[in-house]
Order: sequence, then structure tokens, then C-alpha cells
Amino acid sequence: MNHKDLGLKVFALIIAGLLAFYVHSESNNSQSSYVASVEVTGVPDRKIIIEPLGLQAKVTVRGPRFLVSPILQSQPGIRVRVPSDVDKSFLATLARDNIELPPGVQLVAIDPPEFQVRLDQLVTRELPVVVPQIGHLRKGLVLNRFAVSPERITVQGPEREVSSLIQVETKAVDLRSVTESASLDLSLRSPGNLITTTQSQIRVAMDVVVQASEKKFDQLAIELRSSTGKVLVINPTKVSVEVSGPRDIVAALNRDQIIPYVRLGGEEADGSDLKVGVDLPSGIQLVVVEPAAVRVRHSEAARGVKKGVVGSKK
Repeated sequence: MNHKDLGLKVFALIIAGLLAFYVHSESNNSQSSYVASVEVTGVPDRKIIIEPLGLQAKVTVRGPRFLVSPILQSQPGIRVRVPSDVDKSFLATLARDNIELPPGVQLVAIDPPEFQVRLDQLVTRELPVVVPQIGHLRKGLVLNRFAVSPERITVQGPEREVSSLIQVETKAVDLRSVTESASLDLSLRSPGNLITTTQSQIRVAMDVVVQASEKKFDQLAIELRSSTGKVLVINPTKVSVEVSGPRDIVAALNRDQIIPYVRLGGEEADGSDLKVGVDLPSGIQLVVVEPAAVRVRHSEAARGVKKGVVGSKK
């Protein structure tokens, strides 16, 4: 071995030593803290953790800067496993084994260093669905049908919460804004932070109808409508008409808007009966006409007989 190679090796050892001294020196060490989430694993079947929820702990570490910096960026969590013999609760102690840290990094502290974990039985129940209603339909409308589908759903959660439930509610329906029949998909209100449901939405079908009102008009004169101009006589000359429709429209009706009539074609035999028709305003329905038909007499045959309405309108 020549002196040149020996010198290079000595120089390399010196550099390595200086580098190691720098890495492990106090001037290159860093102590920092971050907030870690705590995950509890190994929960037994048909059990559920009820406390604590969303637990976090402050983790303080110390070590070379190049090792500490990535830890602060990734913020590794803390894992605690449930002991196999636990029934309702256990005390979890947080230590170096509960967190993955690279070699060369020291765990200075975890705050809190321990916490109590409580468990409960995981149970299921079937409960009715209730849809709250706000206000009332506007005047003149009637809610004829209010169907909820499904009417019952299954919930799952801690026994202490599920056992106290009697129903599951959806978001409310504001009837004040409903003007016609409709179907709505409503979200369920959460029955509890740890309770889950078999579905998140409920279908509501509403059948809204206009509130009907009836009104009767007596002694309305019958209008003759003829295409021939032939003079005929009808008996009787007046009828009673009963109609129905939306309450506000019916309330505003007057006699002039209800027009009973018979239509003559010129071929009607003397003494034949004709059905009485009625012209009505839009939105109004005919209930009954009394009498429903009138008798037609030719004017010659009606001589000497007291006449009512004689003539025709085209």
C-alpha cells in the first residue's frame, strides 16, 4: 500500500467522523411537537367504542433535523389495541410502541399519556319513520294523502342510545309552500353520533286536492238554441242547477254565469223530451240539473196552453 492511498483513507475517516459528530450533535438536533389522531383497533364483534370520540394527543419528539422534519409533515398516528378480555372499559397507556417513529428519533412525551376507553353493546332495532310538518296548506287546498316510504327503517348503534329511541325523523316538510301534488326525497335527521341507518333518504308522496264547495241556483230560465229558427215551446221553462268547484271560485259565482239550455235540431217530435245542458265558468263542475230534461211542444199544438219560453237562439 502506497502512502497516497493511505492518506486518502485517513482523510475519508476523518470526514465520516466529522459528519457523524455533526448529525448527532446538539446543534443539529431538533425537538418539535405535533397533534396525532388516536386510533383504537381490535374492537370485539358486536361492540362499539362510545368514549372517547375523535381523541387526539400531543406528541413531542427529538432527534436529528432531517429525521424530525418528515415526521412533522406526515404526523404519524397513535394506535391502541383493545385487550381481548375487555368487557366495558380499559385504561389505554400511550408509549413508544404505539407510534411508528424511525430509529434515531426519541419520543419525549405524549399528552395525555393515558385515557379511558369505554365500550357498549352494538345493537339493531327497527323503528317507524316520522315526517314533521310545518304550517298548513293555503286556504282552499286539502292534503288528501301523505305517504311515507319506507314507513320503518333499521338503526344500529350503542345499546344505551338505541334503546331510548322511539322513532326516526326526517327533515320537515313546509306545507305552507306546497301548492300541488308532489313527491319529495327527504334526508333523515341523525338520531345519534354513533347510530347508523339502513338508508339516508325517505320518499314522501303528497296528494293535494282543491277543496270543493257546492252551490245551488233555483229558477234559472232555459235558453233555446235552434239552428232552424222554428218556434217551439218547452215545459218547464226553468230549472234548478247545482254546481261544485274550488271554494273561493264557487263563492264568487252569480246567476248570470250559469246558463241552462236545450239545443233544437228541428226534427224533434211533438211531446219529445230534450236533455238540459248547462254552460259553466272554467273550473266549475255540474252536480245536478232538476229536472234533467224538458218536453218540447210544437207551437200549433200548444195553442190555448199557457206558454213559457217561446222562440229560439242560434
